[in-house]
Amino acid sequence: MAKVSTRTPPLISLYFCQERGDPDYGSCLWAVFNFDLERYELSITSDCGNYAYGWVPTHKSESFMHLMARLDSGYLLDKLASPCVINEEATFEAVKELMEAWGVDFSETDRWGDPVFDMDEIKDCCYQSNERDVHDALERKFEGTSMETCDDYDLWSCIQKDFTTNAKKIVQVFMDYIQPKCKEFSDNER
Repeated sequence: MAKVSTRTPPLISLYFCQERGDPDYGSCLWAVFNFDLERYELSITSDCGNYAYGWVPTHKSESFMHLMARLDSGYLLDKLASPCVINEEATFEAVKELMEAWGVDFSETDRWGDPVFDMDEIKDCCYQSNERDVHDALERKFEGTSMETCDDYDLWSCIQKDFTTNAKKIVQVFMDYIQPKCKEFSDNER
């Protein structure tokens, strides 16, 4: 039978609330950052998403708040989220690089004088909602051209992903408002 037990960890909760006068008011109105000092777990509940990550506790060498006070934004973003949205511009640049590697002559025209590779149409292929749609749109666009025999793996490799705006925002809030408080807690531990 399932068992439910109570655990009362040493916990620090920091609350963030955006104010009307803030230049980016509305981008993240509120957030609660919970730091489990025993288990080295950070959990965030906010109007721009919920995030959590746990580190290996290193009580003897570094407190959790000291760790939180020293991490950088890229590291934290990688821990809290995964790149999951198409970065259209980076994908388009990767497709252009692939085409150049295949020796595509961008000035080449068909028998009617139209460009064989209309780069605006290629760019539109990169502005799809998911990876499969980007891949399939590029595959269709390359039919009947020198890119038709392009390796499928190469097309998939062109698709670049990025973190959501909300994930980036919560990390920015952490860095700007929460991390200085973590440093205060860390300094007071000594």
